[in-house]
Amino acid sequence: MTELAKADPSPRGIKSLLGKVAELRRELGIEDVLEQVPARRAVEAFVRQVEEAAQKKAAGPASRFARLSQEETEALGTRAQVLKVTYANRGHSLDQRDYQGPPTYFPDLNECLKKCTWGATYEISQQGATPELRCRNEEHWQEKLAKGREAYWEKHEARVKQEDAEDTALAGLIAASLDHALGRILATVLLSRLEYPFYAPARLREFAYEPQTMLRARAVLGIEAPGGHYSLSGESALEALGKVGDDEANIVAAALLVWRLRVAGGVKAALELMEGAAAPQGDAVDQTSPQAQ
Repeated sequence: MTELAKADPSPRGIKSLLGKVAELRRELGIEDVLEQVPARRAVEAFVRQVEEAAQKKAAGPASRFARLSQEETEALGTRAQVLKVTYANRGHSLDQRDYQGPPTYFPDLNECLKKCTWGATYEISQQGATPELRCRNEEHWQEKLAKGREAYWEKHEARVKQEDAEDTALAGLIAASLDHALGRILATVLLSRLEYPFYAPARLREFAYEPQTMLRARAVLGIEAPGGHYSLSGESALEALGKVGDDEANIVAAALLVWRLRVAGGVKAALELMEGAAAPQGDAVDQTSPQAQ
């Protein structure tokens, strides 16, 4: 790396550095090489040259960065390509901030961003746009998705069991603490203002699930889920609430409150508070005992 840091910082010198990546690419990413070059302006000048050449020459899949030697092209692999594409045939986004980008469970994204030379490709989807790095290796992309999904699912099943146990315990404590009038008022207010979708951890809809507390609330109300990954919603739930007893209304109110707490990330804290309040006070003195007299 010392040799790289002392290299010629001119655009031509930087291009020669890229030629060395062929022997290092399994251990070192392209961006890591550029980061070792001390002259930032030179790096930016080289990038501008690449982008200008890409805009002039991106006429099809065979487009290449201009002025790259054979060694540099081989070192960059698919990164030496700048494809002019339509919106419909773009590669996969590598930006997790993009709603079409890789999900949070996608494994080793840095491999795609920094080291991949067998699928990561620069694309231009409109005239004058800056080339954007995307994945065009569909087979490898799907393999990584499947691997990440499988690993996430193993953790997800354990998480669902834990969350259901916490939710059920908290809902039971809340329902037992509500008087009938307050329980019915809470259930009415919460049902009239909100819809209740399934839990979707990290906004991953493919892992969305209906918690046991909401399943019980629907059973108490005697209604079916409205579909679309929703537990309760609309006038049908309010109408059903008017037909159940006070204890059942408390169950519904508790389930809805727990749903709100789960979404806000407050179930654990609320459970600790409720369990503490419900626990017997071992040090309290019985006021009817002789000692208290």
